[in-house]
Amino acid sequence: MTMQGRTLQALARDKLAQASGTMLSRTFAKWLDRLPIEWDGPRASGEVNAIAPSFTNALRYAYLNADGAVPPLDSHDACTIAIEEILRDNTKAAIFRDNVWRSPTSFSPLRGVPLQYILRHRYGDTATRGIDVGAGLHILMPMLNSQRYFDADVPHKDELAPVSGRVNVALGLGVDKQDRDILWALASCPWSRTTHVERLRDWLTNEQQFPFLVADISDAGTAHRINTTINPTGDTPHVHFVVSFFCRYQLNDDEPTKRSYQQFAPTFLLEGGILIEDGEEVAPKEFRVNVYQKTAGEMRLRGSPFTIATHGQILSVDLTYFANTPMDFGA
Repeated sequence: MTMQGRTLQALARDKLAQASGTMLSRTFAKWLDRLPIEWDGPRASGEVNAIAPSFTNALRYAYLNADGAVPPLDSHDACTIAIEEILRDNTKAAIFRDNVWRSPTSFSPLRGVPLQYILRHRYGDTATRGIDVGAGLHILMPMLNSQRYFDADVPHKDELAPVSGRVNVALGLGVDKQDRDILWALASCPWSRTTHVERLRDWLTNEQQFPFLVADISDAGTAHRINTTINPTGDTPHVHFVVSFFCRYQLNDDEPTKRSYQQFAPTFLLEGGILIEDGEEVAPKEFRVNVYQKTAGEMRLRGSPFTIATHGQILSVDLTYFANTPMDFGA
């Protein structure tokens, strides 16, 4: 189902004006009638669900391209001034309009810290293979075993010592429906600058390199493309884990898309393998990290070991989850 015209605009306004949204998204709602946005083209529900981060990234992207830096957006007045500048500046207005419906990509490396503990607890030193869906820049798995992950601030870090340490990921495939664009990812960061682009590009090349595939998991041919990417010999590959962070809310609400997403993890997971996913579809401040296990071909919730902030900081830990042993998972 798609929406357009006044129906789309009204739904967009409601999404942006939600009290749980950011200051900038609520300011967008007030200025929506004047913003350079194309409302006549049909938009799917996934685009509408992602409207707040998409609009925010488009505004920052316009400033990064035109001025080389994003202005502070930490007050209502600052948000208003930034939007007024978009309306006055034809260059910024064109960039904003061309990217306003673009799928958001985020740069939040610390979101991967929970993986370090979850994978170490589940697999120990075992060599594993994984798929990161909605991977954006595909940084979560390449950063595993990095000093930045090991040094991250984690509640109850002492109690987690038995499940801390290196993990052995032999292959980690990133899958996203758009190609990697460093400047677009930087647009998700407040006060980012174009001078950060080369620094980030150099930083990324120094991390462990894994393959990246531009594909939409709702497309029928994606499973075959993943098969051939992971295992060119032709045998159907299986992986130990699938990661899906901030992906679900960008999917369309139609039944075929929902079914494709629900079938993705069990299609590729080994029996006993795990899906690590955010708990809420849209959570502007914090969300649960849930772990599901493939058992008898079905995905079953094993627990929610972490609650993390949108930018990745771990807010709380459920130590009872880590009291389970790998044998409890059916390893």
